[in-house]
Amino acid sequence: MVREVVKSVCDQRKQVKKALPEIEELFYAMFDHAADAIVLIDAETGALVEFNERACENFGHTREELEKLKISDFEFIESADKFARHIKEMEGGA
Repeated sequence: MVREVVKSVCDQRKQVKKALPEIEELFYAMFDHAADAIVLIDAETGALVEFNERACENFGHTREELEKLKISDFEFIESADKFARHIKEMEGGA
């Protein structure tokens, strides 16, 4: 019984691993062609980890310029401390 469960888990893992490149390709196709700006931020440093072309257009920066910025370089309605608290809450560390 245990051997069968282990074999089943191993088989499922192989299937998922095999599908990952296709899933990643689909993700980036949707990410790159989204109608809205999408920005992934490193919660520790505030660095912009990844962003699509719409983000460049909406923020009025080239890709090279955005790569050098952090989220703290943008003006928000809330304070930097409040924004940091929101990031912690999204991480589940409220």
